[in-house]
Amino acid sequence: MDTETKGKVVHLFSQFMARVAKFDELAAAGNTFLVSFRQGLEFIRRPSIENTSELFEKVIKANNTHRMQSYIKAGYAHTSVRAENLNKSYDIIYASSCVVFHPEYLCGSHYDGLTFVLVSVFGDVRTEVNTSHIQLLNITSKAKDIISELECLVEDVRMAIEAASETIQDFDHDLDPESSTSSEEEIVSFVPKKPEDIDYATMVAVVYSMVKQDYVMQERIVSALNLKTSSGELESYCLMWSLRPFVNDEIMHQAWRLIS
Repeated sequence: MDTETKGKVVHLFSQFMARVAKFDELAAAGNTFLVSFRQGLEFIRRPSIENTSELFEKVIKANNTHRMQSYIKAGYAHTSVRAENLNKSYDIIYASSCVVFHPEYLCGSHYDGLTFVLVSVFGDVRTEVNTSHIQLLNITSKAKDIISELECLVEDVRMAIEAASETIQDFDHDLDPESSTSSEEEIVSFVPKKPEDIDYATMVAVVYSMVKQDYVMQERIVSALNLKTSSGELESYCLMWSLRPFVNDEIMHQAWRLIS
């Protein structure tokens, strides 16, 4: 490979790896948001509170608000109902359960600000679940754009190397074995001698394949997320996302060494 072509290929390869690095950053951010989504959803799905205890009756009497009465009339919503009605008044469910487990809040000034504090906390959790899902959708959208860019760069590298190969073939056809004054060393120097000279095309193809499979997995995970996604599924999704089974770390290290 001549110096000009190799310089072009190395430049394209550097651009390719820069986008791979950006994809890795998105994958790391996505893992954080997926864990956040899981934690928030599991929090909302906590079992219904015990509604037959004496303490529970005291809580109801002490907080006999319209929203509390609505919650009671709804039949003390269970897990499935909570999931389907995430945008309703879950703050009351959480407020009641916290009071049951922390009865000291019923006394003195603690109770005065209890409802406000708990409504704020539960509202934050609900917002966190929604925000995490939106961010995951945004991340997969950006990742899709990167995959398209990587595909174009793979093609650019392939075309550059093919063009160099055609130049070599044309050069060979023009040679006159009987009259040529070119030395053997000059001819050989025109042909790639180092493995890494032709490794760029192979490496971009392999890395692209791994990254694309990783993206497809992430996109499927995000598409599958909803309020009814089971705890087991969420655990599996988080594990798969963090492990990135389609990405071979050793191959990635080799790729980075090509531009180091």
